[in-house]
Amino acid sequence: MTTFQADFWSPLADVVEREQEAGITLGPFHQLWLIRNRAPAVVREHLERGQAQPGFLMARQGFQSMYNNDVNTVDFGARNNANTELNILQDGSTGASTATATAVIQQFCAIAANDARPGKAYNVRASGIYSNTGTPTLIWTPRWGSNATPGTNVTLGASGTWTTITATTNLPWLVDFDFAIRTAGIGATQGTGVGFGTAEMGIPVTNSQFVAGLYLGGTSATIDLTGSGTAGCGLTLNITWSAASTANTLTTKFWLLQSRN
Repeated sequence: MTTFQADFWSPLADVVEREQEAGITLGPFHQLWLIRNRAPAVVREHLERGQAQPGFLMARQGFQSMYNNDVNTVDFGARNNANTELNILQDGSTGASTATATAVIQQFCAIAANDARPGKAYNVRASGIYSNTGTPTLIWTPRWGSNATPGTNVTLGASGTWTTITATTNLPWLVDFDFAIRTAGIGATQGTGVGFGTAEMGIPVTNSQFVAGLYLGGTSATIDLTGSGTAGCGLTLNITWSAASTANTLTTKFWLLQSRN
């Protein structure tokens, strides 16, 4: 029975009584009666307008949320003495030039299988300090996956090769990277996505520039959204120094992986 039928066949108050006798607390007819008889006129007006034009109520809202873990509460270990690609996160248990422990990746980088869907967006924001000796080059590579071996995860588009400025000591860096899911399907090679971001590198004040900016991403990638493949699901950031030296070092002080919607 619709509300209009209820008004036609019997008073609304009688229908409310029957609704309550049937054990329905605050049912649809009771709610309608309260709106008509107890709500202020301005509230009734807005509700009537909203019922006629649902799109006028409010815009769709997206809520950002932390993903697997809150922001780290201590610095991660330094990454140095290597000229191979390394995940920027390490807890000191594996060494400055070796693969990141799986437990660290699962805590800070992994994304639950099947969480991603078309239109879903994720953001990684990380920052810290770096130093060098001489003028080694540096490459940033964002990847999709949660494997401890960087190359097993899927590249989302490396930055250009940037030649660092000599005499850099504990200068700040900041990376902000967004990744959007385009398609999703069953299987390890059925998802696709694309991401874009920047890496901002502080440089010595003796140089004419204040900061060096590098672009990341832009690669349309085929990815695993189900967790059934070798790479797994997650977002990681990796660096590659051109020269292995303990002086060529990068430390992550802040890491946040979050869902944008």
